Amino acid sequence: MDRAASFVRSRTPAWDGFERSLGAAGSGGTIPADRVVAFARAYRDLAADLSAARAMGCAPAVTRRLNGLVSRAHAVVYRGKARPSGERRRGPLAEILVGVPRAFLGHPRTAVLSLALFLVPAVLCFAWVFGDERRIHEFFPSLASVIRPEDGSDARVNVMPATFSSNLVVHNTMVGMRCLALGMLFGLGTAWFLVLNGAILGALAAHFHNQGALASFWPQILPHGVTEFLGVFASAQAGFLLARALWRPGEWSRRDALALRGREAGLLAFGTVLLMGWSGFVESYLTRSTTNDALRTGFAALAFAAVASWFLLAARARDPGTEATAAARP
Repeated sequence: MDRAASFVRSRTPAWDGFERSLGAAGSGGTIPADRVVAFARAYRDLAADLSAARAMGCAPAVTRRLNGLVSRAHAVVYRGKARPSGERRRGPLAEILVGVPRAFLGHPRTAVLSLALFLVPAVLCFAWVFGDERRIHEFFPSLASVIRPEDGSDARVNVMPATFSSNLVVHNTMVGMRCLALGMLFGLGTAWFLVLNGAILGALAAHFHNQGALASFWPQILPHGVTEFLGVFASAQAGFLLARALWRPGEWSRRDALALRGREAGLLAFGTVLLMGWSGFVESYLTRSTTNDALRTGFAALAFAAVASWFLLAARARDPGTEATAAARP
């Protein structure tokens, strides 16, 4: 009890000062440019104090106060109020268009990990099925009799495109959300999801090669696959962000680390929904509605160029208020 009381006495002045800062932000809606970094550090210290107060069994009034301060500070930091005065804010659409690529590119190691977990099994399974048609029966006992590369009629949609498209959008979105949610299994579920999907792609590509139809395989995959694969990688990135919060919360509690990583994961999840929805639309109205491989390939090239331009422009976009912050420096 003495330890908890000493902790409260020593930290109360800092809490009082932080509460005054929150009051200023609440009335004016902004924090001066030269105080943004200090405010963020104080917020980090406050969250650590909340975890310490819970661990030491401080009085309920203390933890309630700290929890309230953390909640208010979270709103200031993550809802755009911790901005220099006079700063221009992005609109919701611009925030998404810029935030999704930046959240993806902001963690290059997990991006490379996701790509490796997908491509390595794809290459291995391609090599395993390559040249031996019997192995596709071991890999897909039921699919081998359904996938007939030599039968071009299978590439067309036999139901209403709108119905087929809506079903694909729902299915693709559920796939992405499942990949994200599996990150809560410390990332192991997300990793398995990537390995499995990479293995499927590699085995199917080898199956088409064995049938002498590999040239028609990629035009059937890439028009919608460019954005669909990106959606898979975005959801995997979100899953790994949640896993990192569980594996390495740092100075935060796991709950607080999950909350801090949740904003980026949420952006990536929203991007996944958009990408998967577009993929379902394209697969229904283009990929499966035509057998013109030249048209499919051309559209895939345009889709790749559009995605690359989107990521490049987002990476080069300046943060709102950069000029105001720079001007405020001595």
